[in-house]
Amino acid sequence: MEWKEARLVGHVQGVGYRAFVQRLAREMGISGEVWNTRAGDVELLAGHHDPVILRTFLEMIQNGPGRVTSFSHTSAAPGEPGEFVIGSTR
Repeated sequence: MEWKEARLVGHVQGVGYRAFVQRLAREMGISGEVWNTRAGDVELLAGHHDPVILRTFLEMIQNGPGRVTSFSHTSAAPGEPGEFVIGSTR
C-alpha cells in the first residue's frame, strides 16, 4: 500500500474542505485522515493499494471548496488501512 502526506495552503478552513476530502476519499477507497493545522492549512495522510488511484485523489483534492494556493505531498510511512476520517486540529 502506498502512502502520501500532503499539505494544502490557501483558503481551506471554514469552507467544508475536510468534509469534501473525506467524501472523495471514501468514494475512491482511500484510507487515511485529514485535519486542520493551527497555521490555517489542511494536512492529510492518504493511502491506497493502487498508486494511480492515489495520484488521482491527490490531483482531485486541489479543486475543492475554498481556494488552494499551494499544494505539496511526499511519501509517508505506512498508516492504518481503514475508513478515511476527519481528525482534530493539530
